[in-house]
Amino acid sequence: MNLDVFLATLLVLDSNPPTFDASPARRDAFLKIGEFIENNTRAGAPFDLKTSPNPFWQAIETRLLQALDGIEAEPADAPPTAWQLYNDGVVLTADGLAIGMDVFPFPRRFGWTDSADLTGRLADLLDVLFITHRHPDHYDKALVRACLERGKPVVLPAPLAADWPGVKTVIAADDGLAFKVAGLDVTARRGFHVWRATMEDLPLVYYEIVCPGDFTFLFIGDLDVSKKLEKTAGRDIDLFFVPWRHPNETYEPGHAAQTGRTYDAVQAALDKVRPRALLFEHLAELEHVYDGFPASYDIAIDLKARVRVPSELLFWGERIAWPSHPR
Repeated sequence: MNLDVFLATLLVLDSNPPTFDASPARRDAFLKIGEFIENNTRAGAPFDLKTSPNPFWQAIETRLLQALDGIEAEPADAPPTAWQLYNDGVVLTADGLAIGMDVFPFPRRFGWTDSADLTGRLADLLDVLFITHRHPDHYDKALVRACLERGKPVVLPAPLAADWPGVKTVIAADDGLAFKVAGLDVTARRGFHVWRATMEDLPLVYYEIVCPGDFTFLFIGDLDVSKKLEKTAGRDIDLFFVPWRHPNETYEPGHAAQTGRTYDAVQAALDKVRPRALLFEHLAELEHVYDGFPASYDIAIDLKARVRVPSELLFWGERIAWPSHPR
């Protein structure tokens, strides 16, 4: 697939916007996009990610800039909307707020420059930034620094907060901490990172967030959903963000320790949380693909078809607005 075909596939997504219902057109487009990324962006491929300027990334950057324009122009009375930026980075707009979760402006590993100032623009528009763990595809220190320089609150696990001593707008999150920031009611909890045996291996905090208008979401980063996962008793969760991947060896196809399917882990988590809708996250992370991992859209597509909760996956630059009650 050459770049023109890739761009035409993106137009298929644009013509078939995100939906919690089934969409064969979107399913087929995601499979083509995954194939393109795997075959064309690794070392020695036509759009090797270590080349600069990179026409493939330039197409993505255009979409991200359009999304930022949309976020900036979003009226305060618009319905809650999830804007998918690069990788696991999501901006949730609700009640006039722009809430960032694990926002990662662009892959810095490949030597590209931030010529479009994605970092600065994000820091300008965010009202608060939440970070789940230290991995650089979730914790972008340049963005954190830019937010703090602008006086924006940043919420991080306590070990990461230690990176920013004495900064008043840093909030150190730990297990069971309940607090208010930027008009949001937040409960932080510690959990297991995927493929980690203990919580101490890689400290991770996930967040239950209630917006001023009562829209409630659960953002978990790379949490292993088959282990510790909680929500506040009696509280309804409108939207649940879940990473695509097999959470550990128990669910990894072909692994000697496998005893279940990823569907089993995800559906069990949904039975605990009972959200009204689900968004799959962390798809086609380019650094992972460059190192030989699959784009994994097929996993999310399979889960979307199987889980008993309305769900969707978004490509970079897409958004989905909240209906009153997903079917």
